[in-house]
Amino acid sequence: MCSSLFSGGRVSKAKNEKSKKGKKAPRKRLPPPPAVPPPPPPVAADPDGHDPLSARERAFVNAFIVHRQTARAYREISPCVSFQSSFVRGRELRDRPHVRAEIEAVNREQRAKYRLTADKVLRELLRIAFSDVEEVVDPVTNQIRPIRDIPINTRRAISSIKSRRTRIEVRKEGKTTVTESEYTIEVKFWDKLTALDRLFKSLGLSQEIPPLDALLLLLPKPVATAFRALVAPKPAVSVEAKEQPVKEEVKS
Repeated sequence: MCSSLFSGGRVSKAKNEKSKKGKKAPRKRLPPPPAVPPPPPPVAADPDGHDPLSARERAFVNAFIVHRQTARAYREISPCVSFQSSFVRGRELRDRPHVRAEIEAVNREQRAKYRLTADKVLRELLRIAFSDVEEVVDPVTNQIRPIRDIPINTRRAISSIKSRRTRIEVRKEGKTTVTESEYTIEVKFWDKLTALDRLFKSLGLSQEIPPLDALLLLLPKPVATAFRALVAPKPAVSVEAKEQPVKEEVKS
């Protein structure tokens, strides 16, 4: 009896020690997240005292914010109108002062909400315009790198990644059929020419070069200078300056 009680006490004591060891330390409570600043107050849609938007104008503004197309936004509120009429009437509706003010107010609210700036947009265009295909390929294995190993700037310039399986050979070895396949991975980038064109326009560099100047840029500098001097218009000599000394001689 005593031995059984003693053994039971030992077991319970061992269980208590195991339970104490198995207990995890209490987790430290993380500090509360910083308070989110309240959103900026909405900008009034009629700062100049115009009439408020009607239900039709409000629907047009909501559709224009989503699609960013005048004709499509107008067809949302008037589906039976033709495309040409929707473009003309939509432009007239968009150019109303209070409607334009409301669209600008919503754009300001969205920029403040998503912290969208011109620097972020230019940064994305630069990633696309100056992306390098070599950063996608592993120089050791000459294979496409895993997505996580591709640099972040190159990943943002990628439009899509597709994997395609191609069956090469099917042969039979006894009762078993062996199929050999090849996997092809296609990596597609965004259009670099479009990104460069938008960068040129945003930076004010999209100035057309005359064809003659473009040709002279390809020639050596001395040849281009001599050709410019040959083609340059000569200063015109006035006829009165030539006839004036003749008139003086006749008078004498």
